[in-house]
Amino acid sequence: MKRHCLLVSALTFSASVSADFFQEMDTQAGASAQSKGPWQHRAWVQQVTGFGYRSPASNSRRSRPDFSRAETQLYGQLGWQSDTWRLRLAGGLVHDWLPDLEQRTNWSGDQFSDTQADARQWRFEPADSYISWQGDRWWIRGGYQTLAWGQAESQRITDVLSRRDQRWPGQEELKDMRLPVPAVRIALEQTLDIVLLPSMPADRAAAAGEEFDLYGQWRDTRIETHRGDNPGWALRWSSNVPGWDFQGIVADTYSFERYPSITFQDNGQPGIELSPWRQQMLGVVIQAGQRNWVWRTEQAWLWGVRVMPNDPTKPWSEHEQWRAMVSGEYSGIQNLTLTFEVSSRWTRDHHEGLSEDAWQTGFNVRVAYRMMNDQLTLTSQVVGLPGGQGEIFRTSADWDLSDNWGLGLAWVDYRATRETDQLYPFRHNDTLLFTARRNF
Repeated sequence: MKRHCLLVSALTFSASVSADFFQEMDTQAGASAQSKGPWQHRAWVQQVTGFGYRSPASNSRRSRPDFSRAETQLYGQLGWQSDTWRLRLAGGLVHDWLPDLEQRTNWSGDQFSDTQADARQWRFEPADSYISWQGDRWWIRGGYQTLAWGQAESQRITDVLSRRDQRWPGQEELKDMRLPVPAVRIALEQTLDIVLLPSMPADRAAAAGEEFDLYGQWRDTRIETHRGDNPGWALRWSSNVPGWDFQGIVADTYSFERYPSITFQDNGQPGIELSPWRQQMLGVVIQAGQRNWVWRTEQAWLWGVRVMPNDPTKPWSEHEQWRAMVSGEYSGIQNLTLTFEVSSRWTRDHHEGLSEDAWQTGFNVRVAYRMMNDQLTLTSQVVGLPGGQGEIFRTSADWDLSDNWGLGLAWVDYRATRETDQLYPFRHNDTLLFTARRNF
């Protein structure tokens, strides 16, 4: 269970920070929106099929090489815009067909529990949806928004306003893992951002007994998940000079991760409550461009971070942490982009009773090559979890056949050698993914 709890905040697979009112972080990228007067619309259908070609090491629903998902998503977006007002409604219907195949055919796949089948049935997933007003110097937007205030891929540093989908960790890029949160955002001349968060739900996790069930060893007991009752807030100041961009961030929010505490029911049976912690963050982001290089650093000091003890059922103590990342991106070779990242974190008042070292270092390396007039992109990436707790390898090919059709193929490999590694329970969850999308 110790490794599972740590994994909640460790697995992330970059998306650019929105710098303009009309350039929001779109978690559902696709074809360009079609316009007709003040109205705009966009739609697509996508099929994602995953095949786990090894038998999982942990006790999960799939006990042998088999299909891991057959997920269809129907996405729609409708927008309206005037001189000062803008409205956007977006979301998708998602359904995984594997439970249907098990129930209605002779497919010999492993059986789904009721909880697992319900989690894969038709469901609505909201995307960025909001109403906004823009004046001469400032604008305000309220609704579901994706707030990407950090780009580090090996650990969260300044990206403390971004909820994530952790059901298939490492199998999606970070921009596709981000989920919108309810928020009110006020901006002044692209210099000052003020964000109020009335509610901060937990990261989306896999259902009980699934391959990436983070709490698998505790499923015999009652588990309840809580969210923070008090609103969160954040401020961001932005400035730039030729070749340089600066951001200063202050935030007081709940974590999207959860830590466990033991409770007892009226009949004396133990239960587990998963709760967020309240944390404060003071951070800075600096980006510089020089010829074929783009350099970036994120630095943050956090207060109130809960750190897991060696026994995760014991109380989690609060600590201060310094987190940092330095990355570089080189594009001096035609059609080739090389990206590297090194991150680190240090826990103040560290002691032997904590499950992680005082100093932990992670890394990310990505190589991307575009060919066939940028229609085909080949990408290879490896992410090293902080503290040497395992690596995730991901190689993909994305082919834009036309403006309306796209295909994708990806191979994801999880590696860990020590039983204490965070990735060790998932070391055999290696997967092949096939994606097909039709834009309308």
